Amino acid sequence: AGILLAVSICLMLIAFVVLRFTLSFTLQEEYRQIGVMKAIGLPNTGIRGLYLAKYLLLSVVGATIGFFGSIPFSGLLLDSISQAMVLGNENSMLVNGFCSIFVVVVTLAFCYGCTGKVKKYTPVDAIRSGTTGERFRKKGLLQLSRTPGRPVTYLALNDVLSQPRRFGTIVLTLFLCLSLVLMLTTSINTLKSDGLIPALNMTHFDVICSGGYTTSPSSEGSRMLRESMEKSEGLLRSNGLDCRCYTEVDFALSLNYGEKKCDAYVAQGVGTTMDQYVYFEGSAPCHTGEIAITKQVAEKLGAGIGDTVTMQIGTETREFLVTGHYQTMMNQGLSARVHQDEVISYEYLISSWGMQVEFLDDPSEKEIQSRIPLIKEILNVNTVQTEAEYVEFMTGMAEILEYVRLLFLAISLIITVLITVLIGHSFIAKERGDIAILKAIGFRNGQLMSWQALRFVIICVIATIFAIVLHIPLMELAITPIFTAMGAYFGVQFEIAPLEIYCIYPAIFLAVTAVSAFLTARHVCTVQTNECSNID
Repeated sequence: AGILLAVSICLMLIAFVVLRFTLSFTLQEEYRQIGVMKAIGLPNTGIRGLYLAKYLLLSVVGATIGFFGSIPFSGLLLDSISQAMVLGNENSMLVNGFCSIFVVVVTLAFCYGCTGKVKKYTPVDAIRSGTTGERFRKKGLLQLSRTPGRPVTYLALNDVLSQPRRFGTIVLTLFLCLSLVLMLTTSINTLKSDGLIPALNMTHFDVICSGGYTTSPSSEGSRMLRESMEKSEGLLRSNGLDCRCYTEVDFALSLNYGEKKCDAYVAQGVGTTMDQYVYFEGSAPCHTGEIAITKQVAEKLGAGIGDTVTMQIGTETREFLVTGHYQTMMNQGLSARVHQDEVISYEYLISSWGMQVEFLDDPSEKEIQSRIPLIKEILNVNTVQTEAEYVEFMTGMAEILEYVRLLFLAISLIITVLITVLIGHSFIAKERGDIAILKAIGFRNGQLMSWQALRFVIICVIATIFAIVLHIPLMELAITPIFTAMGAYFGVQFEIAPLEIYCIYPAIFLAVTAVSAFLTARHVCTVQTNECSNID
């Protein structure tokens, strides 16, 4: 939900950027009508009201479509996780209706701000083709004689560099579209990466089995667990798989410090050592009577490293010295870890994890995959997973986010095409006189089309560089707080797929932009040399 919320905010930003440009373009195109309306005495508020009435209708239509479209979409998302959790969506219609009204109000307020340019137009603009005919600054930053490449390259580069405000809107739109896809891609890769194993309160392994041992929430649970795990490990070794087996168990207990109390999952490794886990502050518990706690538990208790907390185990109260802090996304971070030799009755056991298997001969990933069918047969278990497969199973949303990414990729590309075509047409409409002069001095249609398209290619390259460079900072800003809310207080290591982030998606956006810009640039063929007289 958090990831989808972050993505939706990005889409809203894109929508407002596109809306701002659309309004600016509309005002520029209708300078004659605005000038005439001012000449006959219409006030600025009256003219702005005309545009607000139009966008009120458009926003109401869009919000209505979004309201009804959200019903099946939210149902799809709920269905994707209903097998694992029992979730309902009460008052969804009321919330959706409120959000739709809010969108309409925000859109109208934004449109009102964008129509402020109406104040600057005068009846003179209607006479002088939307300009005053005056310019008091140098337009170009580059010199043709000192710019390598063809004159077309110079024209394109000089336009982009000398008019940053004009082209900044396009850069921002393409940057947001590409960043949206890159953020989703990295989120998906992270949610199915073995780098999340420590955040699941586990130590690394090669494969994990859904069975392989027996235990129960009883006083005999510990003995049953250890004996059955030793038996499974022996079976694997006797079949040529040199390995060691271990697992994790959780107890539902309460911790106290002074008058403060915190109910937490107390984790203990069976067959592991404390130095196998990751600690971000302090050190691992080295003896019984020592404990590591998460930051969430520390803040709730008001206890720090070096303090002594008490644990209530039935009628018994034990003291534990806090030695370090770690993180976990289980139970929203409310967790503690005790030494592996600490004796706790399994009567308070609430969960036991799958049996983790670590091969001692350091096999490759391909070799590990080939051993999975043999392990299933030896231990008579149905599910054996690698680290990455287990993380994907535990997080549970990577698959549905794959479909969401495809959806938003399509939306982003459509927005890219629309903004490129819209702005391309506006540039040609505004520069017809310039194009006519260039034709008159010998520029061919192909060169002029390359000039128009090359500007968009340069803009897309700039936006791509910004998106790649700011990709991780944006993830830290938008996605890290989501993992923090789940319990990953110290953040997670994002899994970056270089081929996707640096090659595939930037190339897709660049290709779509270039093709759209070139097809739009074909409209320069309609400009005639006799239109030179349109320039002031």
